[in-house]
Amino acid sequence: LGYWESFYKVSDGKQKPEFYDWYYEFDALRVILMEHVDSDTKIIDVGCGNSLVPVELAKTAQEVVGLDYSPICIQQMKERFP
Repeated sequence: LGYWESFYKVSDGKQKPEFYDWYYEFDALRVILMEHVDSDTKIIDVGCGNSLVPVELAKTAQEVVGLDYSPICIQQMKERFP
């Protein structure tokens, strides 16, 4: 947890990074993921961080839940997507 808390920590008045996708950005995953997502799909993204992947999936899926262990990251996402 210590690494991720410092990674997402606010410094100099700026949150860093605004969004972080460690694997690929959603555009690179879109073709693969969207083959398996429709309006009936329910998704749990475990360890989502502040990735835009669950945000993008929610545009099509019935329900998307993002789970993360970092209190800083959870707070940031709640503020961005109330």
